[in-house]
This record gives sequence, structure tokens and C-alpha cells, in this order.
Amino acid sequence: MWVPRRAFRYRFHPTPQQAGLLNRTFGCVRYVYRRSPWRPTSRGTPLLRRDRALTAFKADLEHAWLQEVSSVPLQ
Repeated sequence: MWVPRRAFRYRFHPTPQQAGLLNRTFGCVRYVYRRSPWRPTSRGTPLLRRDRALTAFKADLEHAWLQEVSSVPLQ
């Protein structure tokens, strides 16, 4: 049976404050990914181990600025 597919396009025009938060969030995600103590494998990374490592990473005084953004993108 043929099912029609639909596509939607959205535009997002953030305010300067929102753009700053997005840039800060993407920068933190990039930093955590490159310097993470875990490395993803083909089987994946256990969630509990990854979350504990991220918590320890954010608790370090050197990385306190990671607490300024939401933890969801960092995970």
C-alpha cells in the first residue's frame, strides 16, 4: 500500500539572547564530546556510566561553566 510522505520546513529566527544561549549550548556539547572520558562504541555507552562521568566532569571547578546550559544536550 502506498503511503504519501510529507515534509515540513521550519524557519527559526532567534532573538539575540536566544542565539547566545544556542551558541553557548552547542559550544558546550562540542567540548564535552571531544574531551569526554568515555568513547562511544558500536554497542553504545551504558547510560549510567555516561551520566556519572558527565556529573563528575561538571563538578570539576575547571569545568563549572558547563552548568550554565541544560544537561540534556550534554548527555
